[in-house]
Amino acid sequence: MSKSIFNSFYQYLIENYRLPEENQHNDVAWPKALLAHKQKAFEFFKTHGFPSTKQEDWKYTNLAGPLQQVFHIPTNDTAADLKAAIASASIKDAHAYHIVLLNGKWQRELSDPLPDGVHFLDGKDALHHYYAEEYFASLADPTGVSLVAMNTAFIPAFNLLHIQKSTDRPLHIMHFYAVNEPAFLPERLLLVAEEGVQTQWIDTFHQLTSAPVFINYVTEQFLKEHVAMDIFLINQLQPSAVVFHHSETYLHSQSTYHHLNFSFPGAGFIRNNINARLQGSSSEANLWGLYLSGDQQLVDNHTIVDHQVPLCNSNEWYKGILQDKSTGVFNGKIFVEKGAQKTNAFQKNNAILLSREATVHAKPQLEIFADDVKCSHGSTVGQMNEDALFYLRTRGLSELKARQLLIEAFAYDILSKVQNDAVAHHVMQLLRQHLHVESALPAGV
Repeated sequence: MSKSIFNSFYQYLIENYRLPEENQHNDVAWPKALLAHKQKAFEFFKTHGFPSTKQEDWKYTNLAGPLQQVFHIPTNDTAADLKAAIASASIKDAHAYHIVLLNGKWQRELSDPLPDGVHFLDGKDALHHYYAEEYFASLADPTGVSLVAMNTAFIPAFNLLHIQKSTDRPLHIMHFYAVNEPAFLPERLLLVAEEGVQTQWIDTFHQLTSAPVFINYVTEQFLKEHVAMDIFLINQLQPSAVVFHHSETYLHSQSTYHHLNFSFPGAGFIRNNINARLQGSSSEANLWGLYLSGDQQLVDNHTIVDHQVPLCNSNEWYKGILQDKSTGVFNGKIFVEKGAQKTNAFQKNNAILLSREATVHAKPQLEIFADDVKCSHGSTVGQMNEDALFYLRTRGLSELKARQLLIEAFAYDILSKVQNDAVAHHVMQLLRQHLHVESALPAGV
């Protein structure tokens, strides 16, 4: 009990929790089997509270400050000009199918018609889908993370994305948030991709109002045999946002999963848990990440790649560019279970500090219980390469331009993994927009 945070926000949540009734009429009716998950999750959160820095996975990430105020559970929707927001959030030349959410709720009339074989469901349609009882809370909740339990307990409903056929264009889920007072916004997505599906999915996050928000977003993703999926996660929230995102992905035989995680100066607090479970032979998981942080922002990326069967591959590479007084955290874990022979698993983390006041904490980890494997991990933290900088200056480049080119080259290793030119260009533009190279120049330059 002493390792957790029990504050006024926690007390507010406990006092205001109401378990939905199976046959209620005013809100979405939850099936009995799913209600049991919510009740169990609430009891877990009630017992454990918010994690504190005394817990190893939260050693460098203190929630006491970000959650010191009470984030209320919204009772009414806030008006927002979503048409203008959609136009602004669209990625040029991506030609994506837009799925629009406001505070986690699907805005059907503002979303694009989806292609044949792709179904986005909400409310009772999601709750009573045949995959809901089979998969909901089966991947994320057993991890024993109290913020996941909080999500399960407090979500009013969840969304379900069922992909039965390959898509000719990316799917773009636009998450918009609009509130008039500090608000707690839990959001949940269950994704199932059927055998042989090939698709790309863009996940972007945008605030339309300045009031503080605590976004708790959990995804459970099931990739069946021979699925190939790319996910692009792009965080563009404001400083008043506190973000917790937990993603669990199950990979069946010969499936391939590319997860690309991008965040930029904005949200004051970001914690991402990105986990992949390789449960089918000859599957592959690749986790790539790039974050540019600024001001006093904290960006924490925790990852798990769990090799449970033989003949699987994984690659992981996270890079951080830290400005101002920002803090970066990377904790990557690779598990190779007993019997997961012929595993290839590689992990790398690099960070560059553009300010003397920026801080980064890195902890790559390997736990191997099989003997016929190829695994490695490594981590570096440093500043601008002065030799490379000198070389560029001798070729006539200004100090400012030379530093910008070196930083973009540092980022390119991750951007080159984006198998979508429009998304790669969009991310590069965001990088240039938020990068303040002049603040990294030595005094007098």
